[in-house]
Amino acid sequence: MISPSLYEKLSYDPVHDLTPISLITHTAEVMVANVNNPAKDVTEFIANAKKRKGGAAMASSGVGSPPHLAMELLAEATKTDLRHVPYKGVAPAINDIIGGHIEALFIDVPVALGPIKGGKLKGLGMAAPTRHAMLPDVKTFEEMGIRGVVSDNWYAVYGPKGISQAAIERVGQAVRRTLEAENVKSRLLSVGVEPTPTTPAELAALQKGDAEKWARIIRLKNIKGE
Repeated sequence: MISPSLYEKLSYDPVHDLTPISLITHTAEVMVANVNNPAKDVTEFIANAKKRKGGAAMASSGVGSPPHLAMELLAEATKTDLRHVPYKGVAPAINDIIGGHIEALFIDVPVALGPIKGGKLKGLGMAAPTRHAMLPDVKTFEEMGIRGVVSDNWYAVYGPKGISQAAIERVGQAVRRTLEAENVKSRLLSVGVEPTPTTPAELAALQKGDAEKWARIIRLKNIKGE
């Protein structure tokens, strides 16, 4: 729920024009760096950045993207100068991290798994409440004493305004049955995606919390959508 704060005008209102039904999946973000970066985790990365004039440069997949906003959360939480370098998508940003042209990047775990396990990137910290099953050795920011840096991408099912309660329940039950099917669940988990069916109320609470979190950092950093 970033767009309402990032753009002055939207063609829809996500709160009033859509009806929450169920979360489908969420993918936590992990902070990665080149394998030759001297830092073994986020605390060392931040300590090294604070020693240098100009701090550290961090890539993102674009202005106002989750990786950009996660970087801003980290900069605020640690009072560190982190210079934002936006790319047009995550692929060129990853290539430049691997090539040593930029220092670090927040990316979704499913995208990070291949390069990390292939020895091309290393994980410095998990921007989630708990460690990820596919990256058990990567500590969370909270474990390293850095609070408030939680960022993920989530995907959900919504209905139109005025949808009937019966339709909400029918779709919600179908989503839950699908995500709890062993073949679907195991496939998603194997690529680092967490199936997370919810009630409409739980999805609405998640939406509200994320909207407030991102609105605060967007206002604080005066970020404008492109």
